[in-house]
Amino acid sequence: MNKIEIRKTSTGIRTGRTRGFTLVELVFTLAIVAVLASISMISMAGFRQRADAVGCMQHMKSIGIALNAYTMDYGYWPQLPIETMDPDEEALYGFWIPVLEPYNIHADLWLCPTHRRQLRGESSLAQDDEPEFIGTYLPTPFEKNNSAPFVHGTPWVLEGGDFHMSGCHVLMPDGSIQRWRGQLK
Repeated sequence: MNKIEIRKTSTGIRTGRTRGFTLVELVFTLAIVAVLASISMISMAGFRQRADAVGCMQHMKSIGIALNAYTMDYGYWPQLPIETMDPDEEALYGFWIPVLEPYNIHADLWLCPTHRRQLRGESSLAQDDEPEFIGTYLPTPFEKNNSAPFVHGTPWVLEGGDFHMSGCHVLMPDGSIQRWRGQLK
C-alpha cells in the first residue's frame, strides 16, 4: 500500500505523494540547456564580429579626423617621403605614427580589432601579449596641392584586407566609410 504523506503548510493541510526528478527528466533538461547554450555561443561570435567591424570603422574615422586636422593645421596633406613608398611596413608606419601622434592617433589605432584577433590566434600569443606590429590601414599619398585630398571620390584611407568578410573598408573625404569588394592593385 502506498504511503500518503500529510504536510502542514501555511495555507492549510495538504496531502499528496512526494517525488523527485527522474533520470529521463534530468537528461532532457540538460539537453535543452546544451542546445540553448550552443545557440547563444553562435550568436555571441556574430556579435563579436560586428563589434570588431564597428571598432575598425571607428579607428578609420579617428585617423581621418586626424588627417583632416593635420591638413587644416599645415595647409597640405602629410607628405609621405618617396623612400618609404616601398613595401616595408616599419618604414611606412614609422612615418605615419609620429605624424599623427599629436592628434591622439597611437600605434594601437593602426590595427583593425579583427586583424589583431586573427594575429593572436595564428601566433598563439597570450591574451596580454601584443603581436609584432603590423598596420591594417593605408593612407593615400597625395601631392602637396592642398585641394588634392578633397577631390570627390578619392579615398583617404584603405583597409589592407577583407578582415570582415564583406569587403574592405574605405574612408572617404566626407568621413563616410564605404565597403569595397575590388582588389587592391
